[in-house]
Amino acid sequence: MDESSADRVWLSAAWPFVRGQLPPPPARVIELGCGALGGHVPALTQDGYDATGVDPEAPEGSSYVRTPFEEYRPDGLVDAVVASVSLHHVTDPGAALDHVVEVLRPDGVLVVAEWISEDLDEATARWCFRHQLRDQAEPGVWLAGVHAGWAASGLDWDAYFRNWLDERGLHPAAAIRRELETRFAVTHLSAVPYYFPDLADADADTEQAAIDAGQIKAGCLRYSGRVRSAPDRSAHPYSVLAIGRVESPLTDRAQAPRQGDEGAPPAWLVIEPHLAEGISDLRAGDQIIVLTWLDRARRDVLSTRPRDDPDRAPAGVFSTRSPDRPNPIGLHRVEILAVQGLRILVSNLEALDGTPVLDIKPVLDAIAER
Repeated sequence: MDESSADRVWLSAAWPFVRGQLPPPPARVIELGCGALGGHVPALTQDGYDATGVDPEAPEGSSYVRTPFEEYRPDGLVDAVVASVSLHHVTDPGAALDHVVEVLRPDGVLVVAEWISEDLDEATARWCFRHQLRDQAEPGVWLAGVHAGWAASGLDWDAYFRNWLDERGLHPAAAIRRELETRFAVTHLSAVPYYFPDLADADADTEQAAIDAGQIKAGCLRYSGRVRSAPDRSAHPYSVLAIGRVESPLTDRAQAPRQGDEGAPPAWLVIEPHLAEGISDLRAGDQIIVLTWLDRARRDVLSTRPRDDPDRAPAGVFSTRSPDRPNPIGLHRVEILAVQGLRILVSNLEALDGTPVLDIKPVLDAIAER
């Protein structure tokens, strides 16, 4: 298949996120609903993973099993399951996720990329339709068909699109999220561009700029989580939603300084459009505390050698600033350098590109400031 096809564009864009959430190779990975193209299985195999794609329409080959995921029984537990825009198609997301829990090791990870169909409102649709849409005859292209169908229907967008979703039996992301939250503890949660593979004249950066400007809504949910331990199943879950994300030249943990004042570059905090009012009083020169979710950290680490120094004795993670810890929350004291709409430029931030931002608080240096 043409590497510039819509399906290939989607897989290439999603792969860095998927790869970043997985344990190192040669971990055993199942892709739930790999599709006729094979999904991420070829990339997983190339990176050294023991990968299997499960889908009734999977390609032929030893790396694939042509069966519904709910009926697949692997010969042993696996380290990770990937579900890339597949859960909204299954008959029962809850049943599918129950089977994910059954096949995962106790410390296994589920990685999800999913369409937030309920957020494809008229403004977002019209933004897409103003672009040059790929030919609907191309494999994987769907927006052109939606556009043509709406134009011919004579209905308003909400009525037309609701009927479109109902006819196909597609599940909204909110319903999938509810099922995820009862079974998994979240380790990554963000919303990113989704529609660009169908646009011949726009890429992910173009779509992200429109999201940042508040013109459209993000269409792709990115999620990863680990199976909740048995005692936690009946406990009340605590839900935290990211208020934005970090945009930084730092993309790899190995290149990031350990602390912000050890050479970290300036970085942007890109805030979700519906939270604009919350940052209205932030100004250049303000000292703030940024709380992040260190989504690429390990959560099974309880002791570490500070600064990875082999000459230092191991210490419990709660007496260190190690990013690897049960709840990997980053704490960063920075200065605001500029504010541009929903984008806040800050100094010396060691968080990696794409890191979810949980909160922003002012630095209180004097009682009078409280």
